[in-house]
Amino acid sequence: DTAPAMIALDAQMVIRSSGGERIVAAQDYFVGPGTDIMRLTTLQPGELLTAIRIPGTWAGAEFYTEKVADRKVWDFPLVNIAAALKVSGTTIERARIVVNAVAAQPMRLEAVEQFVAGKPRNEETANAAGELAVRGAVPLAHNAYKIPLMRNLVKQADKLYGARPMSRLMQTTVKKKLVDAILFGPLTTSGSAVVDVEGDELTA
Repeated sequence: DTAPAMIALDAQMVIRSSGGERIVAAQDYFVGPGTDIMRLTTLQPGELLTAIRIPGTWAGAEFYTEKVADRKVWDFPLVNIAAALKVSGTTIERARIVVNAVAAQPMRLEAVEQFVAGKPRNEETANAAGELAVRGAVPLAHNAYKIPLMRNLVKQADKLYGARPMSRLMQTTVKKKLVDAILFGPLTTSGSAVVDVEGDELTA
């Protein structure tokens, strides 16, 4: 669930082993079967993730995270998203938007980020961003529902309803919603998570 947020915030993953330390960008930390079908991350045997560093790149940005999951069925998401936006007035200056559970690894929507930069934050921009996010998407046999879910989550992320600037203590509301509510009806909210940032290191 936290993978999209780490990528959206340009997190640095600190990895240690008996041979020393290396730092990997969160965007490169998670790997898919095209890289290695036996692993989900870049961790090698004998390595341990010891810290996550959050730089000040997105300080003062508005941050949004959302998770859609079947109620009382699974912990993992049907689709989830994290977005960071720098906004001046009503204009989106730049954005970072990352989705998960729509591919074998978290996916940054760079085309959408480029599209919304310089655009007004309004319904028209949000709708166009949602459509662009799913352009060319090809579902598997039983997961076509992910396409409208992803489209609507991207639309909501670009609106950033109720978002607040991030501070040293980032508190984000993790919204767990039913699929039918996302697709057809009013949305309800439950659950929250608090993350402390001490210096440059993220601690749980």
